[in-house]
Amino acid sequence: MRFQNAPLAVLVNGDSVEEFYHNRENQKSKTNKLEKLSGIPSANMSLKEFLSQTYTLKHLFLKDELQRKTLKKIILDFEDVVLANSGVDSFEEIFKLVFCKLYDEKLSAKDFDRISYFIEDNGITTHSELLEKLKDLNDSKFRVLQFRVSEDETDAEFRDKMNRLFREAREEWQGIFEKDAAFELATQELRISVSYLQDIKLFNSNFEVVDDAFEYLVTKSQKGDKGQYFTPRYVIDMCVKMLNPTAEETMIDTAAGSCGFPMHTILYVWNKLNPDRNNLLSAQEKTEAESRYVRDKVFAIDFDKRSVRIGRLLNKIAGDGETNVLHLNTLHYTEWKNDAKIGRWEDYYKKGFEKLDALCADKTEYDELYKKDYSHFDFDIVMANPPFAGDISNEHLYSRYTLGKKNVSRDILFIERNLNFLKSGGRMAIVLPQGRFNN
Repeated sequence: MRFQNAPLAVLVNGDSVEEFYHNRENQKSKTNKLEKLSGIPSANMSLKEFLSQTYTLKHLFLKDELQRKTLKKIILDFEDVVLANSGVDSFEEIFKLVFCKLYDEKLSAKDFDRISYFIEDNGITTHSELLEKLKDLNDSKFRVLQFRVSEDETDAEFRDKMNRLFREAREEWQGIFEKDAAFELATQELRISVSYLQDIKLFNSNFEVVDDAFEYLVTKSQKGDKGQYFTPRYVIDMCVKMLNPTAEETMIDTAAGSCGFPMHTILYVWNKLNPDRNNLLSAQEKTEAESRYVRDKVFAIDFDKRSVRIGRLLNKIAGDGETNVLHLNTLHYTEWKNDAKIGRWEDYYKKGFEKLDALCADKTEYDELYKKDYSHFDFDIVMANPPFAGDISNEHLYSRYTLGKKNVSRDILFIERNLNFLKSGGRMAIVLPQGRFNN
């Protein structure tokens, strides 16, 4: 494309069309960059007209790349092309982009409702039928999506738009990014990255697409060395079905990662609360009972800050801005009050911690003046896949555990710790190495 100065390209694989690209020249540097396109112009439309079209939620439904690709694959594509040599933290920049994308779609909530009514009014039951009939829907009153590359914008205007979107998202979903956080990608890299993500529909009740992508990002950078491995989603679903949580029961994941167990529990209970939920439309306005369940009954703890931020974002969306996902070390419970005073911890986690505190059971007699030491709780359900690498040699830590005999592996202590989170008659699902059962 660059050598031939071709403005457009279509990438095909046999008889399958894979991608569309625009060979865009940077006016300042006179260099060309390949940006992803949603399609190519029709025969009676110029390239400029095509690139300047307004784009609404209707178009996002019609063009959604997640119908044929995973978010992980899309991120892998532009990570290799754009971020590999950019000198930035890939995790942080991709997280910011997904954060903005989710927020932009959230702003079109009324349009989700319009499409929902359209589905009901037309008796649409399959996805192929939806795509065929949606073309006739008048979207003249729909909000124009902002998370897009437009030919009408200069680089400066584009960057201002993306920074504004990020600031608004940061204000809406507080406690995910620092207040002074901003995109660190160069403008051209930012444009290309946005072009790869602009045709995916993320804001929906199927949080697995986001979860899967961040599982890859976090795993790549740090998980294996700490004995932390994400739980296969079919294993999570099996555990959730076995424990059969209800909307009245509290649940916690004590080694939550990016919140696979909590999110699948939420979806399971939501389907109980609203069995008539339209599965065709992945994003719908939640009922108050659904939001209240997330805000009051679902908890998660993890000691990895990056994973906690992902879990908090997903839970904030599910809980209409509130979440009980906390950055704490589950095993070091005697230090929780001290941990809560470090940095800006209270700014981000105080409200969720107060709800967790309310579920604490005062069962310790050795604690000074019978104060809560957070050793026991009254949860109905515990689900966890605890880290298992490395022995615990901190005598102050393991001496508080009945199973603590000299150097003890983390997962052994997690068994006892998790049981102490349960009230009498509670239910637990825990993932452990097979050797624990064999031995």
